[in-house]
Amino acid sequence: MIKFGYSYWGFCEALEDSEITNTPDGGRYVRPILVRRLQDNNVKVIALQQRREKKPFKDLDFDLGFPDLDILFIEWR
Repeated sequence: MIKFGYSYWGFCEALEDSEITNTPDGGRYVRPILVRRLQDNNVKVIALQQRREKKPFKDLDFDLGFPDLDILFIEWR
């Protein structure tokens, strides 16, 4: 299984679970779609920032340390 480290500052939550419709950077909408598609393709997604969502996104792991990764994806604003 590929381990995909995803560094972002914001929210990753299902749209139906969110009170926030979007963020200025647009990541609020696209982030859960990306994570879901990766998970559908047997990729383990590990968020590398503190969880800020009220309800955790299904199967999204969090690691604030330095996990062993195959891919590192960093969002930059």
